[in-house]
Amino acid sequence: MGLQGLVLSLLSSDIHREHAIDNHKSTIEKLVNIRTDQLLTDLTNKARDLGLSQQQETEFRQALDDKDSRKLEKILNSHFHRYFVTAGILKLEKILVLNKDFSILAESTEGNNPLAIHEITCPDIIENARQAKGPDRLKTKSGVCESNKKTYHMVITPIGGLVLKGYIVIITDPVNNLLAMEKDLGMSMRFIYDNGVSVYQSDNWEEIKDNNNFLLTDYHLTTSSGKTSLHIETIENIKPLYNKMPHTRILIMAAASLVTFIAIIIALFIIHKTTLKPLSKMSKLLSLIRHDKNMLGEKIEVKGTSEIRELAISFNEMSSQLEELYMQMEEMAFRDQLTSLPNRHMFNEELQRTIKILESDEKGFALLMMDLNKFKPINDTLGHKIGDKVLQEVGKRLKKILRTSDSVMRINMDGINELQSGTIARLGGDEFSAILTDTSSQDGVRVVVNKILDAMNEPFIIENHHLNIGISIGIALYPHDGKNDDELLHKADIAMYESKNNKKKFAFYENNEANINELKKPVNII
Repeated sequence: MGLQGLVLSLLSSDIHREHAIDNHKSTIEKLVNIRTDQLLTDLTNKARDLGLSQQQETEFRQALDDKDSRKLEKILNSHFHRYFVTAGILKLEKILVLNKDFSILAESTEGNNPLAIHEITCPDIIENARQAKGPDRLKTKSGVCESNKKTYHMVITPIGGLVLKGYIVIITDPVNNLLAMEKDLGMSMRFIYDNGVSVYQSDNWEEIKDNNNFLLTDYHLTTSSGKTSLHIETIENIKPLYNKMPHTRILIMAAASLVTFIAIIIALFIIHKTTLKPLSKMSKLLSLIRHDKNMLGEKIEVKGTSEIRELAISFNEMSSQLEELYMQMEEMAFRDQLTSLPNRHMFNEELQRTIKILESDEKGFALLMMDLNKFKPINDTLGHKIGDKVLQEVGKRLKKILRTSDSVMRINMDGINELQSGTIARLGGDEFSAILTDTSSQDGVRVVVNKILDAMNEPFIIENHHLNIGISIGIALYPHDGKNDDELLHKADIAMYESKNNKKKFAFYENNEANINELKKPVNII
């Protein structure tokens, strides 16, 4: 019986040891998966920002309108010598400009890469963008693809705002950005293409000589079509963990020699509490984080071996870092980086939410579309630095008049949606917009509009320059002028052009023949 108990103890110890190693391996793979998703999202945002900044350049817009392929090619090639690329923030492979039918208008010729000239790379992502309908055609598309047995990351950004003129396609090497994972995880890593070609290997990478002393994980990065394109491998020396296990095993064997059955129960209990349960808690929290990013930053407290406690400490630190990174990406996605006001995406969501809340209460609100009158001459003569400071000052003055919302949606303690009394956003260029939920009558709106006009008529003093700018304001009323966000935005835009073209301080939308003809004209939104 004693020998049987000893054999059972040895077997159970080995089984639970393997379970512990499997759980540890699963934890590492999930961490790699989460960090890969975060880094690729960050790469998408940076590439999108590059595409959006390109659209704001007058030279690019003129070349696009003229369909001047040579000039567009020269502009695209210039990005290979700009800060984003030279500083290593993006490893740019190719930039293309496509028309609305996804045919190539121009493409970069610089860069040392195997991508073919006049050939569409990553056709699956391009086809996905081509199949988009309605508002989805104005959304950024991105994904991982494979070409010439190499992995690429593609971002497709629409050009022209509501009036689609084409697309900017930015193709980068994702491995350049995924390398940040090595420092974050603190582990040796290796990146290998699916054909076996090694892209990167840590200096301290150790080739496996004994499978019992090394833990190897392999995460597969797949393309948009589901094909494995890149293997992300980690390796960890677990020999120190194995070296500490014999002491525990001896204790279990001694106990098993005295009371076989009790020793087995005690062994199972100790291993479960000190190893499996802590790892299970980490694995469960990782699963929660994967489905709810709000769980990032949650701390876990475990009791167990020193290795398990160290792993828990590292896990908590990494969770905090990922929470901070996620919050930064949320800020980038919904805030205008120059003025810190809500951006177009956040404003559209707030507008849709306001309509949804008020349509059942039969209440109204006012939508303001605002455009600076003399901003372009200032930008052209004094430069973009002065122009940016003017936009920041405009945002500050508007925020003094209108209380901005802190988020896309605010929920009170009873779980009820609360409307913001004044939401203001920068839509792009020198164009701003606001939602006034406190009033929907023309008289009430005039009070707020006059305050805005007074604030904008005061001179802007920027670096010893006294600048008089002025502003044109177009106003659409819900539900009188429209019952959905697209209709209200169009009509507020028409009213704004009515104000600007007829040199009025502001204009309410009026449903007359002139406005109907104006609605048919293309809208130029930067």
